[in-house]
Amino acid sequence: MSIFFQNNNYNNIICYCEESNLKIPVKIPEDVDLTLRNDTVFIIGNNKNLIINNHFFKKVLNVSRYNFVFKNKKYYLEKIEDENNINYYENENLILFILESPHKNEYKLIRNQINKQKTITEILPIAPASRTTGNNLNLYLQRLLRNIFSIKNNLLNKNEYKIIIANPVPYQCSLSSLYKKPKKLNQSLRDAVWIKFWNNKIIKKDFDEILNKLCKSNSVDLIINACTGGLSNIVSNDNGIIPNKRLNNIFIRYLTKKFKEILPIIANTNHPSSWPDYCYYTFYCNNKIGDAIKFNV
Repeated sequence: MSIFFQNNNYNNIICYCEESNLKIPVKIPEDVDLTLRNDTVFIIGNNKNLIINNHFFKKVLNVSRYNFVFKNKKYYLEKIEDENNINYYENENLILFILESPHKNEYKLIRNQINKQKTITEILPIAPASRTTGNNLNLYLQRLLRNIFSIKNNLLNKNEYKIIIANPVPYQCSLSSLYKKPKKLNQSLRDAVWIKFWNNKIIKKDFDEILNKLCKSNSVDLIINACTGGLSNIVSNDNGIIPNKRLNNIFIRYLTKKFKEILPIIANTNHPSSWPDYCYYTFYCNNKIGDAIKFNV
């Protein structure tokens, strides 16, 4: 299939990313059938490729949004009022909550009049985990953490933890702000763009630098891997796990390689946007994913 824009169909996308001076080509998956909107300044079509210019891909920064605090014989999730002014590398007790890439709700679209038409001229980053994802974190993250802590209480027993919310790829890979129909997120397109961005050395290096600081300080006690496809199937062989194409399984292999010497507890869960319909988590240990456990909501 293809992407339809201004009376033409395109099979390839060229993504320009100004902050990192990148040019990333993406082949459009066969099951993608989208119509792009005509009221933005971000898209250019030529004879062969659909070009998304460097004004669209804006980085959404990672934040420390919550503390998880033990008091009155229980752990409680407490929201930090000013999440953007937290230096999360200085805290010794950390929980790293990993998503995959910001969605359209993590951006604000700015419209201006161009040739008598309201046109989207700017896209402004807000924060990770906004709208549905953020609301579900507020409602259910405490319950997930209490479940995990009750099972791993011999290792997770400090009085306070700071929670970092991070996107390994900090750019909008779904491209949802650019298409008119269908309105529902196209997972195949998002996955194809995410994988191309993640495999870029510069983008991976940026996230590497974050984890390198955390590894050096040995400050991460728990990683919750909520990258999309959290409980997708894993194929095993004699050499360990072989991740399928779902993003979660690509990322779990990266994490275990990164933390191979000082491996924290790693739990997989469904992306928070799917909570409470899908509220499961598993533990990753010895190159294997454990049985799925439902956390009560």
